[in-house]
Amino acid sequence: MDVPMPFTVRHLTVYRYAEPVRLGEHRMMFRPRESHDLRLLDARLDIQPRPTRLRWLHDVFDNSIAIATFDGSTAELRFDSRVTLEHVTITLPDYPLEASAHTYPFRYAADEVPNLARALAHHYPSEEVARWVRQFLPPSGTIETMRLLRSITRAIKDEFVYTQRHEKGIQSPQETLQRRRGSCRDFAVLMMEATRALGLAARFVSGYLFVPNVAAGRAVGGGATHAWMQVYLPGAGWVEALVGFQGRGCADGVQPDLCYALLPEDLIFQSGDSSELASRLPCKGMSVINRGVSQIILFLVIPRSLLRGGFI
Repeated sequence: MDVPMPFTVRHLTVYRYAEPVRLGEHRMMFRPRESHDLRLLDARLDIQPRPTRLRWLHDVFDNSIAIATFDGSTAELRFDSRVTLEHVTITLPDYPLEASAHTYPFRYAADEVPNLARALAHHYPSEEVARWVRQFLPPSGTIETMRLLRSITRAIKDEFVYTQRHEKGIQSPQETLQRRRGSCRDFAVLMMEATRALGLAARFVSGYLFVPNVAAGRAVGGGATHAWMQVYLPGAGWVEALVGFQGRGCADGVQPDLCYALLPEDLIFQSGDSSELASRLPCKGMSVINRGVSQIILFLVIPRSLLRGGFI
């Protein structure tokens, strides 16, 4: 049964500098994409100091991008985004696949292949990843499509260790395989490359994780930013594939999609000259969910020694 769920996401990021700095152009991806299962009710973005200009555009993936430019200097930069949305969750997804796609392997329709070309292309070619994903195929090479995808997701959940990583960038899928640990974005990229090795189109998704029972201590990761992947299946379209926090699944969670890309590098909630400087430092975050409000708070302090080059 489709259940509409309204809730509010607050994403607050504060940069504090050891001395006043001049700010370059900043790009923000806070506004969720609307669709048949996600309706945006309200969106507010407060930036301090106020930018001299704030403009919006759609990127090549049709994500909404806010671009802010500033004059003068400041010792603190604050981004406070609040979005209220209604997300329709399907308690038990039953994807209506086309008859030809119920069993793997299958072929995409000829008219879909050109549009899926980049989602089918390998961005981290690895024979090790290809060997790893082939273990989920029976000797005959034929298997129910959803069973195959669930087996891959379950293997990552059961055999890998989730670790929080605040530093910029991702591990290569090969490194994630070797280390058997990584963050949600590392697992998403591993599964993307694994499914692409099977000839399935995949893309990266970024958003927030809302876990209704987090207050009762029954779930881990509620209120956090989250990354996962989607695979394209004829008849069902882009289908979610998720791996949870601390090795747990996200079955009890709601993942409101924020934006889409073919690689994690194409997505970042907020970036700019000062954020590039801040990304070299460790940061501490706090996540809270209370009565349907998902709150992400991030504070960064920039030492004087890093205030170099064009940032001052």
